[in-house]
Amino acid sequence: MLASIVEYAPRAIVFSTHQPDLALRLADHVICLADGRVLATGSPGALYAEPPSRAAAELLGPCNWFADSDGAVWLDREWTGCIRPERLRMEPVPDSELEVVAAQSQGMLERVTLTHRQRQVSRTVLHSAGARTWRRGDRVVLRLLGLLLALCVLGCGAADETLRPASPPITWTTPPEGMQLPAPRAVTAAPDGTVYALDNVGRVLAFNPLGESAKRWWMPEYTVGRPERILVCRDGRLAVADTHYHRVVLFDADGQVLGVFGERGEGPGQFIYPVAIAEDDRQNLYVGEYGGHDRVQIFRPDGEYVGEFGSFGVGPGQFQRPSGIVWRDGRLYIADAFNNRIFVCDERGQPVALPPGAFVADLHYPYDIAAAPSGAFYVVEYGAGRVTKFAADGTLVGRYVGEDSVLGPFRTPWGLGVDPQGGVLVADTGNRRLVRVDFAE
Repeated sequence: MLASIVEYAPRAIVFSTHQPDLALRLADHVICLADGRVLATGSPGALYAEPPSRAAAELLGPCNWFADSDGAVWLDREWTGCIRPERLRMEPVPDSELEVVAAQSQGMLERVTLTHRQRQVSRTVLHSAGARTWRRGDRVVLRLLGLLLALCVLGCGAADETLRPASPPITWTTPPEGMQLPAPRAVTAAPDGTVYALDNVGRVLAFNPLGESAKRWWMPEYTVGRPERILVCRDGRLAVADTHYHRVVLFDADGQVLGVFGERGEGPGQFIYPVAIAEDDRQNLYVGEYGGHDRVQIFRPDGEYVGEFGSFGVGPGQFQRPSGIVWRDGRLYIADAFNNRIFVCDERGQPVALPPGAFVADLHYPYDIAAAPSGAFYVVEYGAGRVTKFAADGTLVGRYVGEDSVLGPFRTPWGLGVDPQGGVLVADTGNRRLVRVDFAE
């Protein structure tokens, strides 16, 4: 309601809220108040990225505050002030002085308590969840992502790379569940235009091409965790990567379970955390997983194990969370999320020779990839909050952060798909909405 009023009202509107996301999405100017005192004033983007005090920072959302001498102790550089969770990257380094004491999930964020082994001091940090499961004793470093990345989350983009929609984007939300408005985590489309999505309470959702809810059903189990990727198979089945139950669940279009394959483990046909799934021309399934045993496994349509490729690491043919996979013309295109790259290979995992500069771009946590009927590829970046478009040959075409939508730019999007008309579907998780955008080809 407020978003519609702000968009169409012919005059200035002053509103007060205790919800920082509303202020960041809708306001042109923000005044932060506490106990009747003005703490800060300015544009939403500037105050979010560089608040003048810890109190002002916390009014606008979760933050990590570093005092004068803290940055050099905990980070890979000197730093004073606010660091938002999406700007903080935690990476494993065996000989680091920083050691994990405890880690606790807080939905899209993770609260981690660290100790500095040499200095014998501790502190807690918040960072974006989804990379891996941190355990007591893990040795890590904290890396600060660039300021440009944080501002992109709030709506900026490179002027010479900006994608322009051919028409206004369409947005809709998932159906409420009690008092909750769940957030989408994955989205795809069937040949008939039906849009399928997964949300963060454990439901499979179906919408007609206009975004109207058509049907929904629950995963067989969902208390431990929620699934992260959905695929419409060539025979009409739906394959869901049931991430935290270490398996793939096959449904018909009405939600009836047709089969399940996989179990927890690191052997053939077993999974740690399956997060991506794709299908080739022969209906073989490719399932990407993470959790320290990152690889892609291959299965026949009935779930019979065929083979695998890849391992955990940063080298050629290695992965750190292969969280999006798409098949096209005998090749697999894999969004290697925490290596910040697109890996292209054949059906056996062998790298394919590409033109110079193909899929070379500054990517920040590419979580999903989809192919358009035009031949283009679209990649959704969780860290940068944007959609990046590549031509069929891998040339970078442009980027889009959703700034022209009523609700503002994308915020930690998890999933992406393309419908039969070429419309790009985005699971805009942080904004709890689904978005459809048409780009001029």
